[in-house]
Amino acid sequence: AAAALPRSVGEASLLSGQALRREARAVAQQQAAPAPTPAHEGLDEYDYMERESASARLEEEEARLMLEALNEDPFCRFVPCLAACATDHATPCPVRCSAVTSLGRIAQLHPRVAEGLLPTLAPLCARSEPAEVRSRASLAVASLVASVPRLVEPLLEEALRAPLREEGTPALLRRGAGAGLLR
Repeated sequence: AAAALPRSVGEASLLSGQALRREARAVAQQQAAPAPTPAHEGLDEYDYMERESASARLEEEEARLMLEALNEDPFCRFVPCLAACATDHATPCPVRCSAVTSLGRIAQLHPRVAEGLLPTLAPLCARSEPAEVRSRASLAVASLVASVPRLVEPLLEEALRAPLREEGTPALLRRGAGAGLLR
């Protein structure tokens, strides 16, 4: 029952983040409504570059609005509590696992959020952590490759391949990790 609360917070924050993302996209699109173009303009290189530039500005505005909304989102206020649960060795393992999973889901909401949570999640991939916590943390860290690749890629060896080489891991996975197949 105690593990259900962190898991519920993670799931709710993901849904809240999706709603905030849709709202930010709508506001950004409304603010960046394209100006009407003259009928004589065709699809030349300049038009293409102008559309790409407008699209990039729209994405930047969406990201800015999303981050502002996340700062006010009630679920993101649970992050310190979830981080404390995840890192506290006195907390029961199922609660720690749920907290790690929730932090991983919250980290996926925005690259800046991922950057902020990576220092909490990365140490949980260490061999000194229980296998259940370590596996959840490894998955959470790996899921952030698309958001913050420059920060996550250096951690992948320790977080993903090293645990596969440990005793108790199925032989096929150990061989794959040793041969460098899981890169």
